[in-house]
Amino acid sequence: MSCPALTKRADTSGLTNAQDWISACQAAATWPDSNPVGFFSAYLETAMIGDGATFATNEGCLSMPNVRGDLERFENVGVRYLDRDGEVHEETRRGLTAGTFQHEVDHLDGILFVDRMTDMSSLSTWEEFERHGKADFVARIEALVARVGS
Repeated sequence: MSCPALTKRADTSGLTNAQDWISACQAAATWPDSNPVGFFSAYLETAMIGDGATFATNEGCLSMPNVRGDLERFENVGVRYLDRDGEVHEETRRGLTAGTFQHEVDHLDGILFVDRMTDMSSLSTWEEFERHGKADFVARIEALVARVGS
C-alpha cells in the first residue's frame, strides 16, 4: 500500500489519522520538547525498528472506549519522520514513548492493541483496571522508566 504525499496539517496530537487516507498517511505525535513535532514518514515499513527487548504494558484506546489490556511493546524504537517543513529526522524513542509510537503506527496498519494481545484474560474496564491491575502496572512502568527512561 502506498501513501499519498504528506500534508503539513497538524490538527491532532498523539492520535493517528488512519481514517484520512485521502490527504495523507500520517501520525501526529506530541513530545515534551515540542507540540506537535511533526509527521511520520509515509514509508511505514522503515518508520520504526524495535531493538528486540520488550516490556509488558497495559493499553487502552479511544477506538475501544473503556477497554484495557496487557500486551508487549518494544522498549526502544528507531523512528524516522518528516517534520512540518519536510525535513527527515531519525531518533530513538524509549519506554512509554516507544510504546505510544508503536500503538499509533499500528492504527495506520489497521491494528488495534487487542490484536497484539496474546492473553485476552487481561481485558478489563477502567474501573476493573483501577481495582485489580493498576498497582502491578505502576510497578512495572516505574521499573521500565528507571531502566530505559521514558
